[in-house]
Amino acid sequence: MIRSLLRRLEPGQAMVEFALVLIVIVLLMVGILDFGRVIFAHNDSSHAARDATRQASVSPLDCDTTFHVVQHQTLGQDDVTAFVWYRTIPSPLNQNPAWTSICPTYDPTVTYDDDPTTGTLSSAVSPMIGGEVRVQVRNSVSIATPILSNLVGSGFDVSGSSTMTVTFVPD
Repeated sequence: MIRSLLRRLEPGQAMVEFALVLIVIVLLMVGILDFGRVIFAHNDSSHAARDATRQASVSPLDCDTTFHVVQHQTLGQDDVTAFVWYRTIPSPLNQNPAWTSICPTYDPTVTYDDDPTTGTLSSAVSPMIGGEVRVQVRNSVSIATPILSNLVGSGFDVSGSSTMTVTFVPD
């Protein structure tokens, strides 16, 4: 009789153990997905920064086209910011010239075009071939795992940055 009673309790015990283990497994899987989303956002930001820097290296004053590349690479996400800087060629008098912001604030809600004749051109600097242009793209990723969001906050910021030499300055 005691054996039959224990056999009836075992399935209930297994259900309780399964429920406890299932919670841990689900949290682990969602944590892995969050980690993957952060890595994806970092790669996305880095790729957008490289492509935008390449565009800016051949047309450093065309902010709209540079932002169009960022917008295209990040699929128009609303939580993306982008910054574009330029610095002149180092000289014997100034071995480490300062970076100057050459574009206005990136607005992800604006649709940028890739036509330099219709966009806004920067007048912040007079770029020269041999100078450097840098683009930084930041992306914010929300964390879905409750335990992770308590540890790192509700979001995680990732960024990508790229620097290239200006190879062409249009007239």
